[in-house]
Amino acid sequence: MDAFTDDSNPWLNALRHEDSRDYAASAKLYLDDAARCINAGSLTRAALSCCCAASCLTNLGDIKDAKTLYMQAALLHEKNSELAIGHSVRESIWSLLHAYEYYILVANELSAQRVSKRYIALARSIDDFGGLVASDTLKARRERMEKARTKMESSLVTTDSKVAQNLNRIHEDIGRLIDLARKNPAFSPTSRNVRQ
Repeated sequence: MDAFTDDSNPWLNALRHEDSRDYAASAKLYLDDAARCINAGSLTRAALSCCCAASCLTNLGDIKDAKTLYMQAALLHEKNSELAIGHSVRESIWSLLHAYEYYILVANELSAQRVSKRYIALARSIDDFGGLVASDTLKARRERMEKARTKMESSLVTTDSKVAQNLNRIHEDIGRLIDLARKNPAFSPTSRNVRQ
């Protein structure tokens, strides 16, 4: 119970700020949580925090940084899939599916194709018919994420100068988070460009 009421928990504080529509403060706290999770080796939790921060930035009209965070979430999920394969095929498949979704959301077709091939191959290794089900799943997820991308890119939000200053600070925090992820031994992507 203490963990759920702990005021020092950045995740819970981010949720509170998001509920009160203070999206800039919420995004900052989600980024703090993502950094903490990367340091702790919890890549799926870090990816979730990146997505939540991206959602807040979308609400503020900062689509470029939101896409950068969705891309980072995709990379975190993909790396988690690689790490999980040794102990849980189910977690590895789950992570690949989420990586695929976020690659579609940021229109990174090459990475989406790479991940989809691994997802289908893993599904087939579990069940002879898994590849058919996996293909249907990917098709449905693609349609949903393409609609989400269209909606995100068409959102027009005007920001006042105070929010603009906060967005500049958040942009710097995103850069630090990406550097942290690149330097973390658990997360060493090949020469992929995370910033778009």
